[in-house]
Amino acid sequence: MVEVAVVRQQDASALARLDPQALITKALETGAGIDTMERLVALAKDVREVQAKEAWYGAMAEFQRTVPPIKKTATAKIQTPRANYSYRYAPLDEIMSVIQPVMGPLGLSVSWRSRVEPAQVIVSCRVSHVLGHHEESGEIAMPIVQGDGGGANPAQRVGIAATYAKRYALLGIIGLAPEDDDDTASTPPEQPSIDPAPPGNDEPITEAQAKRFWAIARGTGWDEGQIHDLLAGYQLSSTKEIPRSLYEAVVERVKKGPGGAKP
Repeated sequence: MVEVAVVRQQDASALARLDPQALITKALETGAGIDTMERLVALAKDVREVQAKEAWYGAMAEFQRTVPPIKKTATAKIQTPRANYSYRYAPLDEIMSVIQPVMGPLGLSVSWRSRVEPAQVIVSCRVSHVLGHHEESGEIAMPIVQGDGGGANPAQRVGIAATYAKRYALLGIIGLAPEDDDDTASTPPEQPSIDPAPPGNDEPITEAQAKRFWAIARGTGWDEGQIHDLLAGYQLSSTKEIPRSLYEAVVERVKKGPGGAKP
């Protein structure tokens, strides 16, 4: 299988080095038949696709090598019936302000495709190269906050969910993760710095999430008594009560070990 992969890669590289236009010109000069010309036109299309794909991957590699760090500069405060907490994150407009000056000269651009369903917004992010090749993040579904939404009207709630989904999709396709802002590193946040959880999801975590939680806890040296005390700080009595919107914040705290900052 490895040999086959190597051969295919070599074939693609050889194809990318061809000059289909020169071959077509030569065929015209020698009076080649229609069948030959059709094959040459199809070959030219294949070559352009291979060249565009290689250019996309080359540009993305250079982008990831040269793009400045994306900083978490904004703070969101979340209030739930069980606990209050906050997190830091990188707003979408600031992410774009960091990546666009690097992407543009490399021939890369970002766009989104989205659709709104009754209870959620579904978004995919596309990164395209000027030569025509593009890759997509896959669909990211984000629930639309129901109820009063903290004073937001229905259109604003849709916009909030869409912005969340766009940010997640964008970070996924460019392969980057925001970092803590150096200016705030000396001041511990109220909760561990994490990417925002989907809004409006206060359902208890799943059994799989609970198992992951305990695997991380045991791996970082927690005992059951310490976990109980930790959860009490979030006004929770057991892992079964952890809401999904709070899950990643608690996991990040557990990863710091029993000696980390209090919730």
